[in-house]
Amino acid sequence: ELLDSKLFEHCAKLSMDIPPHAWDAQGVALVLNAYAKLDIVNTELFRHLAAIAIGLPGSNFNAQAVSNVANAFARADLLDANLFARLSEISKALGPGDFSAQAV
Repeated sequence: ELLDSKLFEHCAKLSMDIPPHAWDAQGVALVLNAYAKLDIVNTELFRHLAAIAIGLPGSNFNAQAVSNVANAFARADLLDANLFARLSEISKALGPGDFSAQAV
C-alpha cells in the first residue's frame, strides 16, 4: 500500500510540534492540501493549522494560499467558521491583480 497511515500520523505530530511562529501561509496550505488530496482527515492537525492560519498576518497570504487552505477544508468536509471569516477578510484585502486562474 502506498498510503502509509503511520507515516502520516507521525508527520501530523511533527507538524503540530513546529512552533506557530515558524509557519507561513504557504506552508500551512501545502500541509493541509497534502492530507486533503489523500483523503486523510486528521481533525486535530486541521484545527491546529487553522488556528495558526488565523494568527498569521494577512500580508503573509497570497490568493493561492487562501484558495488552497479553503480547498483543503472543503475536501476534508470540515468547517471552521473563524478560519473562513479570516480567509474572507484576507481575500477582500487582496487586489484584483492578485487573483489568477491558478490562484482560485
